[in-house]
Amino acid sequence: CALPIYEIPCLGSPFDDIWYLQSANDWYWLRAYNELPFGTPPYVRLPAYPLYLAVVNLTGIPLRIINELLFIFGAFVFAWVLIKAGQSRALGILLFTVIVFHPASFIVNNLAYPDTFYASVLLFCLAGLILLLLKRDDPYRRWYALGTGIALALLWHIRQENIIISGFFACYALIWYLHVRSERQSRRNKLRQFMVLVAAPFAVIILVSLVVKTVNYARFGVFSGDAMFTSDFEAASKSLMRITPDRKSVV
Repeated sequence: CALPIYEIPCLGSPFDDIWYLQSANDWYWLRAYNELPFGTPPYVRLPAYPLYLAVVNLTGIPLRIINELLFIFGAFVFAWVLIKAGQSRALGILLFTVIVFHPASFIVNNLAYPDTFYASVLLFCLAGLILLLLKRDDPYRRWYALGTGIALALLWHIRQENIIISGFFACYALIWYLHVRSERQSRRNKLRQFMVLVAAPFAVIILVSLVVKTVNYARFGVFSGDAMFTSDFEAASKSLMRITPDRKSVV
């Protein structure tokens, strides 16, 4: 695959690398829902990574450099928040070093994979959730909650493994509950904390998801963030699974 507007190669996968690059070239929602160049099939997938590629292309900076800088910054924010939470600076520096020099990043960042963007945004999400627990009585906690919610919503629309995001958000909510249960404050204050620290980020995820699905429906006729989550795709998959192969002995 050789597209002149990008600085890294992609594998010849029409449903993955090539699809992401072609969708980025068309700003995802500006593309027509039909057969595209390079054998790219008509398909609805999560939009965050193609839109990220499109924004990076506007800067004129090679994608590999942007990926590296974003990942380093995410690792720095994560380590900084841990230090603010009471962990030692030595631990923060150690974690920052281990994250930045993770061997996988030297390979994955060479290709057009959504994993590169996912890893960076995940670090911001974890840092935001820790910061919310740390600053749960801070006057600016609403802004922290909004920023964390936006990061979580972005993460939600990069890859299909939403169950993982739901899992660690549920763990965050449980940790918040255990903290607030041991504190001596009125139920009204606890409810206010819940609305800001737990309900607000969750509401941002739901709102962004509804917006994405609505725009997809207007452009492609599919009210879903990803075609794999539609009833038609599920029905087609079940039909394929019901096919019984001809059991012949293989010599």
